[in-house]
Amino acid sequence: MISVLFVSGALWLLTDRLKHTATGEMWSRMSASLLMLHGAAAMLMLVRLYYAGAESARDWASDLHIGVGLALPALLALHIVRGRRRRHAVELERSPSIDSRSTVRPPAPSQS
Repeated sequence: MISVLFVSGALWLLTDRLKHTATGEMWSRMSASLLMLHGAAAMLMLVRLYYAGAESARDWASDLHIGVGLALPALLALHIVRGRRRRHAVELERSPSIDSRSTVRPPAPSQS
């Protein structure tokens, strides 16, 4: 069930990006279908965990959910900080060096 959630979510992301292309109508329909499949799989998994799962499975799923929920904001913050540092480094590499900008050349002598 988790693999269905993973695959349907990944395919939905892909089709959602492709719906703005020349064949967008087909991708738009496929995106809607995948989103419905993803939602149905999530609901089935939740019902299965809540009603059909053993108490230990519920406890395990709850602990996992709490752990992921606490870890994701930290990972997002780390991702943002690293991305900004990398972008800043790339901008520094692309900009002309300070020495080349500050070099002042005297005007060429005029020949009269």
